[in-house]
Amino acid sequence: MAIAAIGFGFFQMYRGGHYRAYLAAQGRQIGRELIATTNSAHLVALGPRLREQLATYLVSPTDIQQIKFGDVPAPAGNGQAAVCVFLTNATNQRLVIRLHPSTIHEKFDLIGFWLQTN
Repeated sequence: MAIAAIGFGFFQMYRGGHYRAYLAAQGRQIGRELIATTNSAHLVALGPRLREQLATYLVSPTDIQQIKFGDVPAPAGNGQAAVCVFLTNATNQRLVIRLHPSTIHEKFDLIGFWLQTN
């Protein structure tokens, strides 16, 4: 019985590691697509507010700063995001995009976003 429990624990760690790698890869891909085209084939929908924000934000050279697993702390986050994409541009502004896997295969729902200025 103990061996089965240990085996199950290793299986969960293995499976969890693959899920985190999947989230990181998808988050990075979505970030790259948004920077390149202000859209992403991996998003279910991109609302007009984010599209407008990206059009203004991407005037300055932009890159992916960080991919974070899980949600950001409250009050901005509410525990629903599986991954957050942090973009930064040459004017030191940071665009934070919260994502959650959609029920549509290989797509993500945009939960929220905001712009941080330093």
